[in-house]
Amino acid sequence: MESMDNFNNDKLIEEKFENMKKHYKHNTKILCLGISIASLCVGLIGGILIHDFMEGDTYNFSGKYKQCYEILDKYWLFGKTEEEITKATNELMYSGRTSTDAYTFITENQEDQGLSLSNVGFGIKMIYCPKGILLEEVYSNGVMAKLGAQKDDIITNISYEGKTYSLSNQKFSEISAILSESKKSNSVDFKLLRNGQSFEINNATADEFSQDAGSKISKYSNDKVLTIKLNTFLADSSTLNEEKNSAYSIVSDLLKEQDLTKLETLVLDLRNNTGGLLSQATDIANLFSPKNKYTVIQKDKNDNIIGINKQNDEPLYGNLKIKILQNGYSASASEALTLALKQNCNAQIYGFKSYGKGIAQSFYTFKDNSVMRFTISRVFGPDGKTCIHNVGIYPDFDSKDYGFKEYPYDYSGYAFTNENYQNYLKNIGSCLNYLNYDISSDPTNDEILSTINQFQQDYGYEVEEIYSDETSKELIYEVYKKSVAQEDSELKIVVEGN
Repeated sequence: MESMDNFNNDKLIEEKFENMKKHYKHNTKILCLGISIASLCVGLIGGILIHDFMEGDTYNFSGKYKQCYEILDKYWLFGKTEEEITKATNELMYSGRTSTDAYTFITENQEDQGLSLSNVGFGIKMIYCPKGILLEEVYSNGVMAKLGAQKDDIITNISYEGKTYSLSNQKFSEISAILSESKKSNSVDFKLLRNGQSFEINNATADEFSQDAGSKISKYSNDKVLTIKLNTFLADSSTLNEEKNSAYSIVSDLLKEQDLTKLETLVLDLRNNTGGLLSQATDIANLFSPKNKYTVIQKDKNDNIIGINKQNDEPLYGNLKIKILQNGYSASASEALTLALKQNCNAQIYGFKSYGKGIAQSFYTFKDNSVMRFTISRVFGPDGKTCIHNVGIYPDFDSKDYGFKEYPYDYSGYAFTNENYQNYLKNIGSCLNYLNYDISSDPTNDEILSTINQFQQDYGYEVEEIYSDETSKELIYEVYKKSVAQEDSELKIVVEGN
């Protein structure tokens, strides 16, 4: 992207800045209170900028404000009026976020943008359960996998720095703090359960690992059918230049291993794939799309085409039948892939309606190394007309018709510590509804408590008079078990369907 240093309307921006300064001197706290808990890492940059401003460092702030304003003025999809752009610039400079576009924000550095699969930790994805924390995923190149941990193991105790912590009686916030502190230790011991049997993993040290972008599902693959689970369209590189452990490389490499004289069907499981790099989606689509077909078209706020991806060659695997399994948490780049394969290759879509994020973002790095992500375009399918933003993609074969319910995606624990109490009740209610309890969409406290007590009786838990974190863990665990069984049943239907 071109440099924004040559901004030629200094007087106008200086006036806006002075007016903003007067306003925010009195209202900074009000705006910052609007930052959600989930966005605290983004809001941090706002705190730094506020500090600089209060100290009188107006030159750096003013220069950055100018750059931010012009980027939004020129590129931001939702910035069509001076008022909209000014408001968004003010919000970004003071809180790191905008109130009108959740996908436009500023972080302190590139790493905080969350665009790489690389991380530092023990290489696990967890959910809470009554006995501790259950390992929902154990990433193949992480520490715990190398030391023998497996999916569905339960960590009951963690020991480090001479102290042992039982996880079965801790609150969500306490467990999070224990895990966070354990990453700083040179030696951590874990006590785990596997199928009811206790065992230990000792001398673990947090290290860099990468989430698995995807993998072959051997249970539902054979000579005629290849089934691949794609978890994300992010690439395994903080610079985004490398594409090892990427969705594209996984699909491409697995297809190269197949006997194409026998292979008939490719099944892509995109459930809970919230997207990533659009280039990953288009690269995969081009493996199958006919020559001279578009895969993705991007249009800016003035409806001008600013990006086109086109298949210029004969496809490597154009004869395969393609089936895609999605749900309400399949979003963004995963939806772009689904739409391209549906329109170009007549792919059959199974599952639930997808999320509906049909917009794309770009980035700008300021001189202080902070990074702004901003929405730059709407994403259309090959026909140039279909944009699924706020609409989603409807399946050809709806899982509801097979008797399935869509499970609540965020049942990991955060949803049960929401500061908004009514949302808190709704999250609990959605889990109870998934477990087939009759509960309203906007439940009262009394309705929740009575239904929870019935749930505890039905599932053999001790009935509590008040709702607690322990009850949440019980609910989370039962939802998880049902969702795992459902995911397998859904996939079986897709693979065996005509």
